[in-house]
Amino acid sequence: MALKQAFPDKTKVEIREIAAEYLELVGLSGSLNKLPKQLSGGMKQRAAIAQVFAINPPVLLMDEPFGALDAINRVHLQDILLTLWGQNKSDRKTIIICNP
Repeated sequence: MALKQAFPDKTKVEIREIAAEYLELVGLSGSLNKLPKQLSGGMKQRAAIAQVFAINPPVLLMDEPFGALDAINRVHLQDILLTLWGQNKSDRKTIIICNP
């Protein structure tokens, strides 16, 4: 739904391709047709990170994006975030992570 709002001029097929591309980057390529209730907490976090990068805002404000995860998944998602952030060096985002 967020992609539809971010890209109102794109067709459903184009939006689905964008979603599939970013879900693949975070390791969720097989979860494109799953409902949120069918995803684990870690999968939901990865999907949220994929969604944010697919929308492509200039600044990302992330409020405890890894707070509910165990240590292994936290490290994995931090690596994914850094990988996505580093892919396009000419269009890097500012990322602010709030961890109280």
